[in-house]
Amino acid sequence: MPIAAYEVQRFENGEWATLGSMAAAQVDSYQVVVSTPDIFTPGQAEQYSRYRVAAQTIDSSVLHFSMVDSAYSIDSIAPPKPQVTLLEGDGFRLIISAGPPYPT
Repeated sequence: MPIAAYEVQRFENGEWATLGSMAAAQVDSYQVVVSTPDIFTPGQAEQYSRYRVAAQTIDSSVLHFSMVDSAYSIDSIAPPKPQVTLLEGDGFRLIISAGPPYPT
């Protein structure tokens, strides 16, 4: 049965929570960016979270699940430097700054 969508799930508080989803597009790979509460701080024990992918078929009662894997984030990586562009013209100055998306 054809796959209609994929969901990335994390095991939280005794149940699987959906973090992100995307429609199936018959491509070789998919990518979803999710926030993570499991950030490793040097000197402390690793806090692993469990993740899986659910594949939803066109029949909503039929789901397929990947094997469960675990991971944690390391918060010692410096963010990339922002890119700054200066444009000057007759009577104006425009500064454009672009950087990574930051959580709000």
